[in-house]
This record gives sequence, C-alpha cells and structure tokens, in this order.
Amino acid sequence: EECDAAVAGARAAHAAWARTAPAERAARVKDAAAAVAAVAKDLAELVERETAKPVDDALAGVQAGVETLRQSAE
Repeated sequence: EECDAAVAGARAAHAAWARTAPAERAARVKDAAAAVAAVAKDLAELVERETAKPVDDALAGVQAGVETLRQSAE
C-alpha cells in the first residue's frame, strides 16, 4: 500500500517535472545542490551514525552527490 502510494506520487511528480521548462528544472536542481551543500557536514554525520562509515568518507559521498546535482543542472 505504501509502495503503491509512493509510485503514484512519483508518477505525478514526473508528469509535472516533464512540463517544467528546462531552464527552470536546471535552476531547481542547482538550488537542491546548494541546499545539500549547506548541510553537508550534518548529512555526513548522520551517515556516519547510521553506517559507521568514517565521517570524512561520508562527507566525500555527500560532496559527490552535490557535484552530481551541479553537473546535472548544466
């Protein structure tokens, strides 16, 4: 039931996203990258607690995600 709701929500979001102009999509992805970058240390500490991964490794993973978002916005 939860899975079905999640899939339905994703389909609805995809349809709206597809109607969004490319420049607007790029701006939103850049904003998402900035938002993640702003809390990167906090996210890395959360990953460290949840996975026992060293915080430096966790931070590198978060930063890689930020870079992927930035590249996707180009």
